[in-house]
Amino acid sequence: MEYIPIQTRVLQPPQDDLFSVLDDSLTDVREGDVLVVTSKVVAIHEGQCMKAEDFNKEAYVKKAAQIIIPRSYWGTPLTVTNNMIVSSSGVDQSN
Repeated sequence: MEYIPIQTRVLQPPQDDLFSVLDDSLTDVREGDVLVVTSKVVAIHEGQCMKAEDFNKEAYVKKAAQIIIPRSYWGTPLTVTNNMIVSSSGVDQSN
């Protein structure tokens, strides 16, 4: 297996078009190749990024979760989101 990093332009939050970036950057993709894209880039594409001062993590966790299991000892709830068990509905406040 060989890993080949692809240089692209920087995607701009809060929303940018991942598909146009890939169209511009992927010139030698062949059948059987696997493309890996970070969750941060997908979040920008989906328009899921916002300024920290406009962000209410608890509200977004509640909005995304199907089930919330509080964990006071851990500081973040365990949730069921999209039929998967994940901490804080996958809502991330880093970066």
